[in-house]
Amino acid sequence: MKGNARVRPLVVASLLALFASSQANAQNSPIEWLLQFGADFGGSKLGTVKFTNGDDVDVRANDGILIGLGAAISNGADSPFKTQLTIGYKFGGPSAKNGDVTWSAIPIDVLEFYQISSVKIGGGIDYQMNPKLDVDVPGAKFVDKFENALGYVLQIGWEPNRAYSVDLRYTAINYSLSAAPGSKIGGNVGGIYLAYRF
Repeated sequence: MKGNARVRPLVVASLLALFASSQANAQNSPIEWLLQFGADFGGSKLGTVKFTNGDDVDVRANDGILIGLGAAISNGADSPFKTQLTIGYKFGGPSAKNGDVTWSAIPIDVLEFYQISSVKIGGGIDYQMNPKLDVDVPGAKFVDKFENALGYVLQIGWEPNRAYSVDLRYTAINYSLSAAPGSKIGGNVGGIYLAYRF
């Protein structure tokens, strides 16, 4: 019994040391995976949906909610620079019992940030694949497809710790209808984003 009593503190101490080591390695890892959630507002008006109660809701290009997954890559242990790569799904538009009007796209972002204490400032590119407007309401059912589009991002954020950040973001982008090459529809938006890193 006395032998077991001596072993237990050693086992507990070893487990604590192993846990601390794994945490240190995770913190020193150059790659942090992240989940991203965002809401963007603005963009050119594509149309207006009229509800039976008399309400009108505008449908705008690039306006909506984004859910994304990606990674933040440190450019060195002592470097203030960090590269962020994400892919997501963006959607927006009014929904009702008898129909929906949905704007959607698949954005791929490559951003570079400079961090000063808990503040990060950066920008990069936003490449959107398969942007489209899907209309399914009584009397109208169609899909307007747009060409893949390249835009630019400016972003500033607050990162109180390694686990999450809150960011303000501006995206400048234009779309062209697949059926009308050369057409120009503005998708410039401002938004707020949250990122959780693990």
